[in-house]
Amino acid sequence: MGKPARPNTLRARRHSGAGAGTAAAVDAEGARRTSPVDAEGGG
Repeated sequence: MGKPARPNTLRARRHSGAGAGTAAAVDAEGARRTSPVDAEGGG
């Protein structure tokens, strides 16, 4: 149940920082390394 909640939050961050570009990429990479769930479900 907690799995879908994490990817959703990470995805929201992506959209939120999409305008920054570099910041969004860094956040996405950091999120993947910190949370294996994102790499598994979010990709």
